Amino acid sequence: KEERVMELIRILQSYCVASGQSANFHKYGIIFFDNTFEEQKNFYSHLLGTQPLLHHAKYLGIPIAYGSSKSE
Repeated sequence: KEERVMELIRILQSYCVASGQSANFHKYGIIFFDNTFEEQKNFYSHLLGTQPLLHHAKYLGIPIAYGSSKSE
């Protein structure tokens, strides 16, 4: 829900103010369930200022999502 995403953004902003650090949402990614509609993926990604990621996405060669792959 949009309210929960906005609350997440507020929490991260509060953390940034309290810690003196900053969050670069353009470096963030969000993983959606397979049955999530494209419109919802685009809406929430835009709201967060980030990009949707695939379940098999990797960072520094390590899978981002937990769970076992059926194909690997």
